[in-house]
Amino acid sequence: MVAERTVLSLITSHPGDVLCLMLFAPLALLQSKLQRRRGGKLWTAAVVALLISLETFLYINGRIIVILLSLPLIICSRRMCVPAVTGGIGSGKSTLARVLADNGYTVVDCDAINRELLLPGSPAYASIIRKFGAGIVLDNGEIDRAQLREIVFNNEARRLELNKCLHKYIGLRVIWNIFKYRVLLWRSRVVLDVPLLYNTPLVFVSSPVVVVVSPVESRLERLMSRDGTVPRATLQNIIKAQVSDDVLCAWGDIILDNSQSQEEFVEQVESLISSL
Repeated sequence: MVAERTVLSLITSHPGDVLCLMLFAPLALLQSKLQRRRGGKLWTAAVVALLISLETFLYINGRIIVILLSLPLIICSRRMCVPAVTGGIGSGKSTLARVLADNGYTVVDCDAINRELLLPGSPAYASIIRKFGAGIVLDNGEIDRAQLREIVFNNEARRLELNKCLHKYIGLRVIWNIFKYRVLLWRSRVVLDVPLLYNTPLVFVSSPVVVVVSPVESRLERLMSRDGTVPRATLQNIIKAQVSDDVLCAWGDIILDNSQSQEEFVEQVESLISSL
């Protein structure tokens, strides 16, 4: 209660200072995102000019303490923007992430986070059971992922329900992992591996966005050889439910074509590493 009253007192007595501090974090994050994007120099310069103007305004008005408080906030916020790799199921995104990991990158894997959230005790577990019923629970208490997949990719409304259960928790864990690796552990090479990045809040901490594309038939062949237990029709429904390659190519910053051999794709990835 004392801490709450102290914070409330600071906000009410110095609203201008608090507002300035609140502006620094998103502006610094935006500046880092634009700086990493190709062709973003003009907008980067505009955001930097805005940050400098804000600092100058505070200096002129004698708010030195606010300037000092803003510096670590700016540094930490700028480090919260990292490269992201995305692409449809079976496109080769995981191969890209693996090559990056072999080259010293820490990979924040959203698929792994998703699997963790399906385990008993996770914050999403109970809400998924409520939505889909106890029939999807295995004898060991874990959620039957194969059965859940069959349900959601044959019913658009059910898929949206599952996304609603999972996405907020995935987002929170991703942000925590970025903060842990980039700020607390101060690692320079961190990358997001995100299957469903398009039109999600995670785009605000992702730059550049690397999109992996591959013909649908090639993706189906990879998926069938990787896991022959999933029916081809289900895999086709999964691909149809995801954002098309055409949309991702128009939206992404860097496009990798995985339509040839794996050796050629790995060569593309290795040439990409120097630009991330």
